[in-house]
Amino acid sequence: MLWIPAGLSLVMGLWALWSAEPEERPRLLVGAAFVLLAVEGFNVALPMWRYVFLPDRMVVRVIWWLGFAGGGALWLGGVSRLRWTDGPAAEGAGEPGEVASLTARGAQRDILSHFVVGVAWLIVMLAASAWVPGGPRLNTLRTASTPWMALVPVGMLLWTVTVPHLARVGRRGGGAGWTVGGGVAVAAAWALVSWGTVASVTPRIRDLPGVLPSHAESIQLFGYPTPESLAKADPTDLIRSVPAVPEEELERVRDVARLAMHRGMGTRFSRALAALEIGSPEELANWDEGHLVGALNSVEASPPRRAWVRSWLTP
Repeated sequence: MLWIPAGLSLVMGLWALWSAEPEERPRLLVGAAFVLLAVEGFNVALPMWRYVFLPDRMVVRVIWWLGFAGGGALWLGGVSRLRWTDGPAAEGAGEPGEVASLTARGAQRDILSHFVVGVAWLIVMLAASAWVPGGPRLNTLRTASTPWMALVPVGMLLWTVTVPHLARVGRRGGGAGWTVGGGVAVAAAWALVSWGTVASVTPRIRDLPGVLPSHAESIQLFGYPTPESLAKADPTDLIRSVPAVPEEELERVRDVARLAMHRGMGTRFSRALAALEIGSPEELANWDEGHLVGALNSVEASPPRRAWVRSWLTP
């Protein structure tokens, strides 16, 4: 399910690239790379923003991210392709001597068109993410809306400011200039993502705190392959379906699975909470934010952001 929004975003970005004029495509790619860098930098600055349940294999994670975030940046700029200049559209894409201006002829129209495009992408991605386990939901706007909405104004402003200047650099440096510039921007964007916004990776039953390998194998064998399916299981059906695991242990494992799935927490932070003798969402709710942040800082080498902890405790 995690690939649904990534696939949609990538298809939209490739469509924007295909529909552009051949001579515009290098500029479009590099401009999208720098917008992606700026947006991810902005996301790092947003305390609440986080990617949840990403693939645990790094190569697969990078592919997913390029499809989701890269495709979105490409489409966001490619469809509207703003040109805040007084010249015709064909001559306003970064010609030497031209200056971007908010008051130039047609600028207000272009701003509106880009805003509409950005909101359309936002709606599509939010709708697609409704199928992602633990992902943002329209009914949890307190934790989801701020970072998603940031993509619209940040992408809108940075695209129009950076692309004309990048076009001049690209013409001077040739193909090598485009390649190096875009590659550096994408690499820097990924470094920002890895450093500050990946909250959890794909949860697995064997990674839940305190679960024996033999018990994890039995639970998966009898019809509960993921922590999500285990968290949603009816307790009576679970006990009846998995006779090889003691009843008390099944109840405990189900509780920690529910905790790992809670607000995209993941297994790493659920193990940190287990060290604090927190084994279910109900036990987590008994803590206040300040004490929990302090306790996690004492048991976790890379503790979660305070805003993430706040989201776990939000009813």
